[in-house]
Amino acid sequence: GWDLLDVIMLGCFVLLAARISSLDLRKFRIRDADVWVLFATGCVWQVGSEVFLVAFSNITVRSAFYGLALFSIDLLYQKIRGRSGLGLGDMKLMAAFGPWLDIQQVALVLVIGSWLGLCLALVMNWRRGKTLRRVTSIPFGAVLVWTACGVWSFTTAL
Repeated sequence: GWDLLDVIMLGCFVLLAARISSLDLRKFRIRDADVWVLFATGCVWQVGSEVFLVAFSNITVRSAFYGLALFSIDLLYQKIRGRSGLGLGDMKLMAAFGPWLDIQQVALVLVIGSWLGLCLALVMNWRRGKTLRRVTSIPFGAVLVWTACGVWSFTTAL
């Protein structure tokens, strides 16, 4: 169920998701300051619901793991394809989900977000009269942040 803190945090998450996705959709860029604010608001939410030291250690480990997991995926992609497939903003954004999402939720975000990102790229290219190619840029951060917001709000409501 939802309490007042959850409702306030959802509002913060939605506003940050809108800010992050609008820039990523236009310029394929994610501001570090926006990622830090997302991380900090998630920390506020976690600390409001757990003992501070337990919450902080969980947040730190999860954030590092999520960011490094995406970094590792990009390294593997670079080995196979010879170029990077993700921006550092996407990796930092994943790390910022540490306070918000547990490992199962992040896995769901990656699976759903990847499919939605592909769909978004197809629609964006179709509207421009272009075809999807191997080097097509996808505003993955925009899709990730909205997917994370949806997964967090859905699982928090349960």
